[in-house]
Amino acid sequence: MLYLLQIVLPSVSDNVKRLKCNDCLDIFLNTYKSHQNDIEPSAVRSLVACIGEILIAQETSPELWESSIVKKSFSLLLSSCMHDSGKVRRFAQDVLLQIMEAHSKNGFSITSRQVIRQLDILCKEFNEDDYHDVINYLMFISKVVLFLNHSFYPTLFQLLLKVFFYTVSYF
Repeated sequence: MLYLLQIVLPSVSDNVKRLKCNDCLDIFLNTYKSHQNDIEPSAVRSLVACIGEILIAQETSPELWESSIVKKSFSLLLSSCMHDSGKVRRFAQDVLLQIMEAHSKNGFSITSRQVIRQLDILCKEFNEDDYHDVINYLMFISKVVLFLNHSFYPTLFQLLLKVFFYTVSYF
């Protein structure tokens, strides 16, 4: 089902994607929640593609991107950058790269804040058993760093230094 939606969604007009944004994202998030423990990586990629198609079509309005459903959907994409499957991670990173590039062109910073916030959360939860998530997320950061709003660079650099010092102290 998700695979079919992944094929169909690109041909749906952006106006329809904007009008049905909340409904679609709600369905996708509920699908993920209900099958979170047994969902196959290929289905996760399809889900990421569908959420990405909906989010990339949205206008860069703070009200929309601060809404609960859009924040949760974007957060799901960010967490997919740390998925166990390398194909899912790379695919999610590519989808997010498209969103971040479009937002960078528009000078939109809310998604940059969410990207940095996720790194901050990972830094706070960092331990020697959980460093894979940090490494995978840093791979994503390396792809989108030029599309992050420049006002977040000082925070990004501080967090990168934290990660560096954490890794030095553990290894």
